[in-house]
Amino acid sequence: MKLSSILLFFGVLLLIPACKEDSLEAMDIYHRCDPDTVYFEQDVFPILKSRCGIPACHNDLSACGDVIIMDYSSLMKSQIITPGQPKYSGLWISINDTDPSIRMPLTQKSLDSAQLLLIKTWIEQGALGNRCTP
Repeated sequence: MKLSSILLFFGVLLLIPACKEDSLEAMDIYHRCDPDTVYFEQDVFPILKSRCGIPACHNDLSACGDVIIMDYSSLMKSQIITPGQPKYSGLWISINDTDPSIRMPLTQKSLDSAQLLLIKTWIEQGALGNRCTP
């Protein structure tokens, strides 16, 4: 009994450092920026906040059309994103419309092609509330 308790104790001691290394490695991978991934916090949100989440548009005070774009949570609660499917996402449809009288943002110039591509790719990749650390 004593011998098995001692072996168990040392076995646990040997596993603890291994668990720590695996956890740190996994965290490092999680935070590392992947050049093929579009990140909400770094890539998409700055565009939406500066072009859509502004007074008289889609901030938390005006919420035109009941759409609030102040953070990931409010964006997703507005139900204008269909993850993985830009063509069914209200956000993509409204910013990509060919009719300038209804294309968003109404009060500013249209998003440029690079901004549109970032948003489309983000939706295609699942519209995650992700971020990375360079």
